[in-house]
Amino acid sequence: MDIAKRLANLRRKHRYTQQQIADYLGISRGAYANYEIGNREPDASTLAKLAQMLEVSTDWLLTGKEPTSSPSEEQEFTEWLKENMGDDLFFYEFNKSPEEMKQEAIETFRAIWEIEKKKAERRKGKE
Repeated sequence: MDIAKRLANLRRKHRYTQQQIADYLGISRGAYANYEIGNREPDASTLAKLAQMLEVSTDWLLTGKEPTSSPSEEQEFTEWLKENMGDDLFFYEFNKSPEEMKQEAIETFRAIWEIEKKKAERRKGKE
């Protein structure tokens, strides 16, 4: 199952209309419908908003697999991803990648995030 099917299934599960989700995202219903039919994929910021509204992780939306971290860590990771990887062109290319490559990229981003988190903890310890 790909992201388009996961979005459509979750929307129905939560009993949202496409218009309700589009309004939440600040886009047109047609733009959102393109996500569900697979013509387009959401950028990182939109992906994070969708995950929040649909009560799943960004990992699950992208891969269908549950995250290996706790919900609070997942939220921290999602915020970090939005702040540091918010280049729309990058995510346009990323979203065109095969699912397996997306999963590898997410794992790489998560590893970078873990390193940054440890660096910040060390800096706090030195203060």
